[in-house]
Amino acid sequence: MKTLKEHFRPLVLVGSILLVPYAMSQNTAAQQTGPKEDRLTRMTLELGLSPEQVERIRAIHEDHAAKVEGLKDLEDKDQRDRAKKEARSAQREAINAVLTPEQQAKAEVLRAERKVAKSRKNQAGERTHDERADMQVRRMTQELGLSGGQSTKMKGILVQHMQRMEVAERLADEAQRKEAMEQVKRSKQNAVKAILTPEQRARMEALKAERKAKKEHRQGRQGPGDGKGKPDKGR
Repeated sequence: MKTLKEHFRPLVLVGSILLVPYAMSQNTAAQQTGPKEDRLTRMTLELGLSPEQVERIRAIHEDHAAKVEGLKDLEDKDQRDRAKKEARSAQREAINAVLTPEQQAKAEVLRAERKVAKSRKNQAGERTHDERADMQVRRMTQELGLSGGQSTKMKGILVQHMQRMEVAERLADEAQRKEAMEQVKRSKQNAVKAILTPEQRARMEALKAERKAKKEHRQGRQGPGDGKGKPDKGR
């Protein structure tokens, strides 16, 4: 029989996925820390971090970010790159000190798996989150007339949405996975609407309705056969 801690842990993990986007959308400053919080959410999900571990690792991330920011003053590129590499190594060692031996082993396996997956994506020519977000922002700029500031904010929202959706999709429980994915989707929609003008929101809704009508029209023309409007005669 599961203990109460085991029973509620999946709910805590879902909550960590769902609450971060809402907190992030409240102000621009919070959006600056998005990638760090996304990594922390992913670690919580994958390694089962305790609340104490989450806070300690968050502090390590913040300390690392401050160190990297300070390195921008170094004019020598080689020296700056070496310093960044040393800072990353120190960050990893600090995080490992917070993890249990089991969590450390799992983290190494996951890092290796991500490295292989990234290599395969590069070889297959798959688009990165940045590339996909750029394409969507270009289309939205053409359709809605986004300003430069809106385009920058929009790309951040889209990239964060893709990252959070990946985390939600890893949930093993189907019901929790669907709930998390739906919440991430709604969070993105709210964040997008928040940076648009009333006119742009109205235009966006009109375009959505138009695309939906075209899709339904195409599906209506396709019969149950070969998908080209001709019925399947059952060869």
